[in-house]
Amino acid sequence: MRTTERQRCRLGVTSLAGIARCIDHATLPQSFERLLGLFDRLDELVANDDFRGCRNFASDVALEDPDHPAHAETEGFRRRLRERLMRELEAMDHADPERAADQLHLLIEGTLVMGATQDDRHPARAARDMAALILGRGGAPWR
Repeated sequence: MRTTERQRCRLGVTSLAGIARCIDHATLPQSFERLLGLFDRLDELVANDDFRGCRNFASDVALEDPDHPAHAETEGFRRRLRERLMRELEAMDHADPERAADQLHLLIEGTLVMGATQDDRHPARAARDMAALILGRGGAPWR
């Protein structure tokens, strides 16, 4: 059985690294749709009964030693994610891509944390609506 691009993306979004890959492999033509589509994938992920949170975030919280090598790995993932968000925002000529990348990153990580800690909620749906505001397209309601 052949795995579709969307399935690979959905299966790979268990960490910030998977999220960045999701953006890279999106087939949507515009940066705006790719970025909002990311929140659609996040909703599928955190709504899954098997979802237990982001491994990178869990590592950062569990490993108290700031010099532990895992922290360098998670920081690398976050840096690459932010760089990818910046590229998308610059491609759409966003007025303030650095600030918007920080805001979107906060929404992504917040979605993963809330998705792991709250049952029967859809934080990615609220985050998607907020992302639409950040992207300058005003409260696009959840489909």
